[in-house]
Amino acid sequence: MRHTRGHVAACTAAAWHPSEHETLATASEDGTVRLWDVEVAAARGNDASSLNVQSGQRAVYVLRDAKGVKTPCTAASWAPDGSAILSAGRDGSIQLWEMRAKPYQPVQLAMRATPRSEYIADISKPTSAARAAHAAGEDISSLTWRRDGVTFASRSTDGCLKLWDTRRLDAPLAAWGDLPALLPMTGCDFSPDGSVVVTGTSVKRGSGAKPTLAFFSTRTLSRIATLEVDGASVVPLLWHPRLNQIVIGNADGKAYTLYDPTVSEKGALFCSVKAAPKRGMLSYSGEGFSKAMQIITPHALPMYREENDDHRKKRQKDRADPLKSRKPEQVLTGPGHNGKLSVGYQQALLATMSGGTSGLTGTKDKIAAFQNEDPREELLKYAKIAEEQPLYVTPAYSHNQPTGADPTAGTYPKFAKTVEPEEEGEDED
Repeated sequence: MRHTRGHVAACTAAAWHPSEHETLATASEDGTVRLWDVEVAAARGNDASSLNVQSGQRAVYVLRDAKGVKTPCTAASWAPDGSAILSAGRDGSIQLWEMRAKPYQPVQLAMRATPRSEYIADISKPTSAARAAHAAGEDISSLTWRRDGVTFASRSTDGCLKLWDTRRLDAPLAAWGDLPALLPMTGCDFSPDGSVVVTGTSVKRGSGAKPTLAFFSTRTLSRIATLEVDGASVVPLLWHPRLNQIVIGNADGKAYTLYDPTVSEKGALFCSVKAAPKRGMLSYSGEGFSKAMQIITPHALPMYREENDDHRKKRQKDRADPLKSRKPEQVLTGPGHNGKLSVGYQQALLATMSGGTSGLTGTKDKIAAFQNEDPREELLKYAKIAEEQPLYVTPAYSHNQPTGADPTAGTYPKFAKTVEPEEEGEDED
C-alpha cells in the first residue's frame, strides 16, 4: 500500500491540518490513512516516472488488527495542535499516530532530470492503540478531540459513546450506551469549554419516533439532558466554539441550528432578533387591503378582451388536430409514429374484416379465404333478401319501369331500338 499513488478503495474521512494549510489527511476502506502535501500533489504530472515518489504523499499509515491483518479505516481526526492523528478501524480499535514527519528530500524523477523536493511516504507504527474500544464489525463513525489535546470522544454504530484519555487507552474514562446509531456518519462534539459532550441518535423510518440529542457531563460522567429534535435521524453535528450554537444535519437532508438567546453570539441570532422591514406609506398588506386596492383595467375583462392570436397559426393547429379537421385515419407507411405501428395496405384491409388482425382467424387464413371466394355466389346469397326486402336500387326505379313483362311466360318488356353511329350518319345523308 505504501507504493501506490493513492487510495485503492472508497474514502471514508478527510480532515485538514489545524495549522498547515497544505496538509490533508484522508482515510479509506483500503485500511490506510494518508497524509498529503496538496501543493506538491497538485503540481505533479501523470508521467510514469513519478510512480516511485508517491505523488505528494507525506506519510502512509496502515491500520492492522491484533493479528496483524489489515482492517478498513472508518474515521480519522487531527489533534488540536496537529501533533497527532487518531484513526479508527472496523475491528473496533482506535489507533493513535504521532507525527514524525521527515523534512523535504530531493527525489530523482528520471535520468538527467532536475531533482524535485517531495515527501517520501513514512513507514510508521501506531504510538498506542485501544484494541477493543468498540464492538468488532461496527463502524466507529466519529472521533472528536477535546480542545485540551488530551481527551477525545468516540461514537460508534454499536450504540455507544465513550470518553478517552490519550495517555491511557487501555480503558475509557466513561461509556454511555442506549444511543442508537444506524448511519456510519453519526457524529459527536464537545462544548466550547469542554464540560459537555453531545451526540445524536437515529430512528427507523416510519416508526413515528423522534431523534434526540443526548448531553453528557465530562466532569460528573453522567447524562444531564435529552432534547428531542424534528426530522429524521441526526447524522453530523457541530458545536461551534465561538458562536456557542449547535448545528445538526438530519438524514432527510435538513439542517437545524440550536441556540440560546442569552449565551449564544451572532450566527442564528441575526435572524431571530432582526426587526421586520419597514414598509412604505403606499404599501398595503392583508386580505382586506388587497381586495380594496384591486385595480382592473377594462381590457382585462373577458368581455372586452380581443383575441390577437395569429389566424395562420391557429389554422395550422386546427389542421394538425385530427378531431377538428376531421381527418380520416391513414395507413402508416415506413416507421411507426406516436405509438402506432406501420402496416401495409393489405394488412390494413384485413384488419377491417371480421375478427381483425388479432382475431381467432390468422392473416394467412383470411388471405386464403378471400382468394377462394366466388363473387357470383357471394352476390346470390343476397338475391332472395333483395327480392323480399327491396331497399336500395329497385324502389328508386319502380315508378318508371316497363310493365307487362313476365320472364316465366316468355314475355319481356320492349325497349327502344338503339341507334348505331353508322345509322345516324345515313339518316343525315
